[in-house]
Amino acid sequence: MGKVKKTLKNLVIGATLLGASILPSFGNAQSNNPQSPEYGLNMYVPAHNSLYQTDTDWYGSGDVNNDGVIDMQDYNSTITGNDPFNDGTYRGDTDLDGQSGTPADKQIILNYINGDINHINKWEFETEEQKIAHLEKALAIDPTDQINPNTSGWICNQYVIQNFINFSGVYDVENSPFAEDNGTNLQYDLSHNGIFRIRSNRVSTNSYSGAHAINSVYLGSPENQDATNFEKNLFFEPQTDEFYEVGDWGLNDFAHENWYGYYFNVPFQEWKYGSVPIVNYDLSGGNPSITYQNPDLVISWTPFDGVQFPADQEHEFYLGILDDINPGEPDSLYNGTSLEHTVLSNQTNNGSCSDVTFTQEHTWELTAGAYNPSNTSAATHVQYINVHDQTPPEFEVDENGPYNIWDNSGLEVTFEEDSTSTQGTNPNNANFYNYLITESYTGKDVCDNEDTKDFITEVQDLEGPLVTSYPITNNDTIIAPEGVSIHPDSLELYGVPAWATWEDPQNSPIINKTFEDSLTYEDGIKKIWFREQFAEDVSGNPSQNIVEHYVLEPKTTSVKESKNLEDLVGNVYPNPTNGNLKVKYTLSKNSKVAVEIYDLSGRLIDNFSEEQFSGVNILTFKLDHKNKGFFIIKVFLDDNQYSTQKLLIH
Repeated sequence: MGKVKKTLKNLVIGATLLGASILPSFGNAQSNNPQSPEYGLNMYVPAHNSLYQTDTDWYGSGDVNNDGVIDMQDYNSTITGNDPFNDGTYRGDTDLDGQSGTPADKQIILNYINGDINHINKWEFETEEQKIAHLEKALAIDPTDQINPNTSGWICNQYVIQNFINFSGVYDVENSPFAEDNGTNLQYDLSHNGIFRIRSNRVSTNSYSGAHAINSVYLGSPENQDATNFEKNLFFEPQTDEFYEVGDWGLNDFAHENWYGYYFNVPFQEWKYGSVPIVNYDLSGGNPSITYQNPDLVISWTPFDGVQFPADQEHEFYLGILDDINPGEPDSLYNGTSLEHTVLSNQTNNGSCSDVTFTQEHTWELTAGAYNPSNTSAATHVQYINVHDQTPPEFEVDENGPYNIWDNSGLEVTFEEDSTSTQGTNPNNANFYNYLITESYTGKDVCDNEDTKDFITEVQDLEGPLVTSYPITNNDTIIAPEGVSIHPDSLELYGVPAWATWEDPQNSPIINKTFEDSLTYEDGIKKIWFREQFAEDVSGNPSQNIVEHYVLEPKTTSVKESKNLEDLVGNVYPNPTNGNLKVKYTLSKNSKVAVEIYDLSGRLIDNFSEEQFSGVNILTFKLDHKNKGFFIIKVFLDDNQYSTQKLLIH
């Protein structure tokens, strides 16, 4: 707790503060009687009417017209006057700034009427922070610190008592000892009795100059009512409104808290006034320690304060849960307390969610008959046992749908089905042939708890393209034209069959036709390549079969080729022929002549090579034993000339 602290500057106390007196104590109070005005003092017993109940007649209450209620008549009232302590208008100063009837005051009243706040400056309902602010505002308005010690004759004790009157209030103050002569020049002002309704205690302590008396308030929130907790006390000097901490000028070594009020004297069987010690704190060791306490006047108590009621419970439904629920019972009961227990449940039995999601209300009624037979106290507590069904159904799925279905409720499970596919829409893309089909099944129980399971079917294109036509018979030879690229695309431009044809079993497009060539033979006039052709569909599947053939690639050399054979040798005849062939040529000089005949696969069929004389020469070939068809004749001369011509045998 961060207490507010002011610095005490130049405070001239003088001898008048010494020898602080205390009022006598008249025995133990009958504080265990709830009809007593001092019963449960830590919750504050106000200076009130004969019924011992707090009314609204205090400073800043909001009851402007003093009719006992706070309503729109208070909000609409116009407050006048300059002395709120004596002109009856202090009830309208709800913000405790010393001025009544301001717009800020009315706004607080309106907030209370509208239910935005549940009290107006009611100390026992405030938090610690609100209490500190409340106390600071009250001290700023309270006139006790304006009393002159030199002319009044007061010492610290009179200031403490006047503060007690103004803050806590005294029951029937007109007939109390405070109405009697106090032996000073200034008597106590009883007109302010309980005007602030802040419970203030008298504290005897010592200052640097000797014995001293100050006031204290307990700051514990409504949820924290241990008034023996030193850290929850705030000490202040009523002469100056300064706050003290241990070690300051006016708070040293010890702090003895006393309550002054109206109590029942048992020996005399009558109500009396007096000072009763509450708690003594020893501050000399650094850490405050309690050396004496009167718990009846400090700790609030009823016969049911110590009762431990069974806590609320949360359960997940399962079959047989009603047999297993154990609500427990209240514990630590006051002697003689009687107990009644009733159960109310909103569970149904109609196959709906409320069969398995429901609440049991266990009502515990306690009567403390032995506590006060003439006015028996009672307490009621409702224990809630909430049963939920938050467990989704369980099941498995396959291509036929859900199976092995189970739910903890034992009630019906319904299913919703949805199907999605990742198939693409473009047949030229692989995802048109390779995709997933997801069948989703969502099972719901009667409380709409659900779970979804998927059955996934994978569609794949795993078959590569098939050859439907070949460029030539497998392992046969394609002859490339002289000087032309042997790439299949180039050969087809010259009418030479080159590419195979593929079709895909899934009708997917063929996206990649390729080939690989490996050289198998080479001489001075040609190269022969072994070629393999492949294909791949859009799914990346390679062709299921391979096209294999040879490609004969004529070499381009430095030999000069004549335009036709007749330019060189005259004539090749007859052409077409039935197999008997003559080659006629004229030599300008003696030369070496070579003649070679090839079929279209590049295979050498016949050849001739020898020295020839100048002049006209005729060579005769007999080819009738050869296959019919086209052949190629090549004639080579040693002067680096050669000629080619097609020949047809029929």
